[in-house]
Amino acid sequence: MMSFSSRELQLVVVILIAVALSSIGCATSGTGRSDPASKVQAEILEQMVREQEARRDLQGTAFEEPPPQTIESYLSEGDGLRDTGDAARALWIYLKAHELDLSDPRPLLRIAELHLGAEPERAVAIFSYLAQQNEGSAAPLTGLGLAYMAQGDDVAAESALRRAVDLDPDFPAARNALGIVLEQRGAHKEARIHFELAIALQPSSYEPLNNLGASYLATRDDARALQILQRAALLEARDPAVYNNMGIALGRLGRDDEALETFLRAGPEYAAWNNMGWVRYEQGDYSAAISAYERALLVARGEQRLEILRNLLITRKALEQPQDPSSSDLVQ
Repeated sequence: MMSFSSRELQLVVVILIAVALSSIGCATSGTGRSDPASKVQAEILEQMVREQEARRDLQGTAFEEPPPQTIESYLSEGDGLRDTGDAARALWIYLKAHELDLSDPRPLLRIAELHLGAEPERAVAIFSYLAQQNEGSAAPLTGLGLAYMAQGDDVAAESALRRAVDLDPDFPAARNALGIVLEQRGAHKEARIHFELAIALQPSSYEPLNNLGASYLATRDDARALQILQRAALLEARDPAVYNNMGIALGRLGRDDEALETFLRAGPEYAAWNNMGWVRYEQGDYSAAISAYERALLVARGEQRLEILRNLLITRKALEQPQDPSSSDLVQ
């Protein structure tokens, strides 16, 4: 089950991982990226030469251009790269597949399974090289922005994603990713513009709907958030992030039974009760929060109990010494 603190609302990245980004810290762009990029460039060129020579040796004839790529061939190639652990190149191939047909959800679903966090520096170097070699394409810049996000460099990510949007205003992946960067730094109004454009460009995608709903949760417009999140759930009924966000909206609106039922769709019973406790704590109803945490402890096992116990102790202390709920360290 995905989790986030009381100060952060989870956002699912449309072209990153069916993932949700937790908070991305503000950092300035690092230096020294030219050397890794040059190294990657040399590796790629050397690999291309080796592959061409191997084809010539096997065929005994002049090298022939490969047939035009299709979504299916791109997906197959990306799957092979993903299965060998080369997430950065797999993401690039999936982005190219996505460009062929924005209405086909398969590339985005695959992208949603990838995590660039495993090797963000290499991903930055690869996408920097690809962006240089494909100056008119928004896809490598989008990949570069995502790689910077995985690295925790939201300043560089925003720069790359704005360039991607300038190149192709109709590329929904870039719009959604830029919206996430803006949302993370509290620029809700501008972030929503990009989420809404991503929704309009690709109505079959649930991720920007979830992100837009989370944005409204962040500013406590819970009724509006709920309406948007319900639309997201109609498109994708399996992503726990959507139901976690819906549960928060329902709980804030006082619809406790529905909130609990929705949290149960997102994860196990102990987590659902823990989430109910978080919502009640956030609203300053410490007695109800304590009851929810106690229910969670009844069904939790092993290490599952540690975070719940921590939340319960924090809430009991708050009941004795009231404080601002937004300043707590509760874990949802």
